[in-house]
Amino acid sequence: MKNLTSKVFIIISSILLLFCLDSFAQPEPEPRDIIWAHGTSQTSKGWFRFAQLTSQKGYLFDQISTGPLYDEAIGNGVIATAEYLDNRIEFQNGSNVLGIGHGFGGIALRYAQLENDNINAMILSAVPNQGSSIMRKATDFNIGNQSEIQIVIDKVSAIKNQNDCNFNCNVIDLFKTWMDAIAAGESFLKDLRPDSDVITDINQTQNLPSVPYIVLYGTVEDFSLTRLIDVRGSVTPDANHLVECIQNAVDDARQNISKDEKIAAINSASGFLASVLKFAGSLLNIDENSGPGDVLGSISTFINEQSSLVVQEIQAQFEIQSKIAQLLRCQMAGQLLEAEWMLMMLDGAFEEREIFILDDVEPCLLDCIAQFPDDPNSIHHCQNWCYGNLGGHYIVVEYFVAEPTNGLLTESEQKLDGPNLVAEIHLPNSNHLQMSMRGHAILEEEIFDNLFSGSLGLAFKVPKE
Repeated sequence: MKNLTSKVFIIISSILLLFCLDSFAQPEPEPRDIIWAHGTSQTSKGWFRFAQLTSQKGYLFDQISTGPLYDEAIGNGVIATAEYLDNRIEFQNGSNVLGIGHGFGGIALRYAQLENDNINAMILSAVPNQGSSIMRKATDFNIGNQSEIQIVIDKVSAIKNQNDCNFNCNVIDLFKTWMDAIAAGESFLKDLRPDSDVITDINQTQNLPSVPYIVLYGTVEDFSLTRLIDVRGSVTPDANHLVECIQNAVDDARQNISKDEKIAAINSASGFLASVLKFAGSLLNIDENSGPGDVLGSISTFINEQSSLVVQEIQAQFEIQSKIAQLLRCQMAGQLLEAEWMLMMLDGAFEEREIFILDDVEPCLLDCIAQFPDDPNSIHHCQNWCYGNLGGHYIVVEYFVAEPTNGLLTESEQKLDGPNLVAEIHLPNSNHLQMSMRGHAILEEEIFDNLFSGSLGLAFKVPKE
């Protein structure tokens, strides 16, 4: 009985000990306050679906809601948007806030951080930290009340209309609608021009981020403006409808041309001369009352008829070539639009280099050769001597630099150096719109596996359940 009592005592003691230990277990981690600052409707897909995914993955965060008036604040410019974000954080008692910005929203977030001590870290994804050349080209109406981009669109549309480009799947019209929307937002999108007061001010040394921040910058290796427009019109980052539509339409056009070519080749296979000889051979069994003149007359009539058919075949070949030319012109229209867009993104992408220029070598050569009139190799000796001893001077020249882009911003426009920069992280194969979209695997992996895990610092850590 005594042994039984001892065993019961030990079991009860163990249970009580486990209960006590459990009561001293680590408390549940506190959710992290996050404010998701998306860009304008023209240049951002927003963070809403990405925030939903973050919650579904078990990350603990309290969302500082940007509220129903956020878009109205954007319409009043960057400074007004920053003040709005600041007020929202204060209104919702945000603390230890992680700010995540995209595009226009990232610039507003940077301003808000300077005013709000509760923002303790920032992630800037595809933010025009140095301004955007495209925004300057799309919102500057100095030429006939049109932007440079709108002028290019008119040029490309003229090519499309003149050549009946019915296989462009409405890409040019969709692009025009997009650029017209940007033009309509000129009053606030002009804040993103590289030379705007906003960009100039926010990049002053004293206005660089005073908290740890990370820059996510994207580039696209095989840029396609059609694909960018495709993504803009979809809720998924891998939309490919327009790209496939154009490819299918072009393939159909090529197949039709190929069929026409085969028919023309079949028609020409018999050959004009062979047709005439064959017909002449059939006249050997003519009526005995028919003379040579009758035979020649029949052959002449046949030649005239056959030559008419040949002319038709030549015309058919011409039409085939015209169809090929039309196809090429229509394809060129799309390529012209992409080329102009790329050049506008890279506007101002020049760097100065110092190069050494030799003085005029000709007087030296003439003088040297004259001193050795009988030497057949004097020209070679003199060239070596003159080029080796000739003076010169340095000049500064500008070189065009075709740097990588994300389809809307260049790599350098997205970057931001500063004393509190933790990392600049490259997102390959990521266009501007994909860099705030749920379902873009490259963005998801970087944010969830690296940033929210705290691998780059506790300033960016978001706890999980």
